[in-house]
Amino acid sequence: MIYTQEQLHAIQEEQYGVLNATAEILQRYNIPYILAFGSMLGAVRHQGFIPWDDDIDIAIMRKDYDRFLAVAQEELGDAYCVQNTDTDKNCLNIGFTKIRKVGTVHESKGQKHLDRCKGVGIDVFPFDPMPEKRWKQVLLYHLVELIKLTSSAKLKYNYYAFRPVKKYATLVASALLTPISISRLGKIDTWLKTRTSDKSALVDWISYAAYKTGGRMQKEWFYDRIYVPFGNQNHPIIREYKNHLIRTFGEDFMTPPPVEKRVPHPIINLKIAGVPEIKDGKQVK
Repeated sequence: MIYTQEQLHAIQEEQYGVLNATAEILQRYNIPYILAFGSMLGAVRHQGFIPWDDDIDIAIMRKDYDRFLAVAQEELGDAYCVQNTDTDKNCLNIGFTKIRKVGTVHESKGQKHLDRCKGVGIDVFPFDPMPEKRWKQVLLYHLVELIKLTSSAKLKYNYYAFRPVKKYATLVASALLTPISISRLGKIDTWLKTRTSDKSALVDWISYAAYKTGGRMQKEWFYDRIYVPFGNQNHPIIREYKNHLIRTFGEDFMTPPPVEKRVPHPIINLKIAGVPEIKDGKQVK
């Protein structure tokens, strides 16, 4: 189900609010952060969201990410849910955290069967040192991908979209993985990512990218930041954003894709005050 423009705008406005509330805490605790991935591109190209996007990503260095999580829920209060594999047994956010707005719903089809916090939110990613040797990057990537695959099987992620044979295999895998908690799998993921040396000049969200292009950048770039407009406030991106965005999105990163590719993520349930609801993939009138 694709949103109407009214619904997409409402999602984006809610996410701006979550971002600003999160950024206030990060600034209070002197924790550097940056807009990452598509949000960095949106800030540079559109001074806010990529118009058809429904997602905000920020990144924090690992030591500060852990420091943020230690205070995030208390500081944010009951209006928000800090969701990761430690706080939610049905959470598929292996290697990152979502800050969700309580009282809203923004849910994809693959996760509709999971009893968890489902509010509109933003993604908070830890950046870890990246091995500089290619073979180590490839090995680390595949180890983490195995953990993500295992976690997805355990929680039957996207089960409803699978063909019968894959559905059966997923059910068997999920049953076999019953003794292993998602929290434990998440800790294995963190352990793998922190096996790299702090002396490395590269950092990345390893669960997402590893030896791929992804978010990899020079560590020194992360701390050399500039503030740019993003929605109704200014937020930081790296000063070397051009080099990074070329590497991530290509030389023509300032050129939007063809109209047929300007599509937000499909969702099955949406509930935000003031706009029509989507329930089980259908607009509620």
